[in-house]
Amino acid sequence: MVEKKLVIDALRFNYTGMFDIEEFFKEIADWTKENGYERDTKKKLQHVEQDGKKIDYIFELWKDITEDSRSVIRIRALMKDVIDFTLERGDSRRNMQKGHILVIIDGFLETDLEHRWEQKAWYIFVRTLWDKLVWRYWMSRYDGIVSAASYKLYNKLYSYCKRYKV
Repeated sequence: MVEKKLVIDALRFNYTGMFDIEEFFKEIADWTKENGYERDTKKKLQHVEQDGKKIDYIFELWKDITEDSRSVIRIRALMKDVIDFTLERGDSRRNMQKGHILVIIDGFLETDLEHRWEQKAWYIFVRTLWDKLVWRYWMSRYDGIVSAASYKLYNKLYSYCKRYKV
């Protein structure tokens, strides 16, 4: 059974303005490739409303740290009132979007300690004591890896959005 420890909870930023949705997802893909993570799309929805489109994406990026621990970063990109338009500068044209973006990043440390303890009440009690007193210090050493990766991704996406700020 996998145990999840929340390291970074709801690191978020808002952006309102123009952006290129394809470039936004390319930034996530580039960061994933550069840092050795693998990407899994958990949810993608698109609703067409009267004011514009509402787009929801949830990605999970994961990377094995050791044999029994894994760094997981969950990105939720919630976009609303998205309107497509064509930006013309000189002779060049570019398809862009305009709207509101909310990006929420969570960082988890997953550990797989399934075979280390039995599922009886006495063992669970002893395991809880062990986790609180001894093992916590042992597994906390990976928190920094998850935290640093989450903040690097946050900075990359935030700087991407700042490029288009007028």
